[in-house]
Amino acid sequence: MKTPRSYTSNSPKVQSKTPVQPKTPVHSRASTGREQTNPLDYQHPYSSMADYARLLALSYDCNRTRHAYYRQLRLLHEYFQCDPRLITEDQVMDYLLHLKFGKGWKSSSLRQAVACMRLFFERCMQRGRFNTMTIAILRRFANANGCACTRDA
Repeated sequence: MKTPRSYTSNSPKVQSKTPVQPKTPVHSRASTGREQTNPLDYQHPYSSMADYARLLALSYDCNRTRHAYYRQLRLLHEYFQCDPRLITEDQVMDYLLHLKFGKGWKSSSLRQAVACMRLFFERCMQRGRFNTMTIAILRRFANANGCACTRDA
């Protein structure tokens, strides 16, 4: 009858010559594989977009958020081919409808686009709040997509 092998060894342990890599901290955020550049470093086609990049830098600490908000404004600029400062509320509504029905964007992406545009037009361009008709349409628009409006949308 064979005797069972021991799982422990009596031989001396051999030291590895390669240094042990420290484990990544649990609280670190996974990388997306590509780090976004800061919108302050972009070549802005219009001064209003440069103003918006400065507002984002003061308002948000996360570079990913700043990059995403600036991207929304850039997409609006590319759609209308003009300075975003000159875009009206009616044009913003047409653009949102284009995003929903033309591009098939989902409710979370639409909410981010609305938040970006509100920040740009209300805080950066200081146009004041969207009129009540536009706010009511945005609420119905968001609710139709199964999302709840945040704050006083």
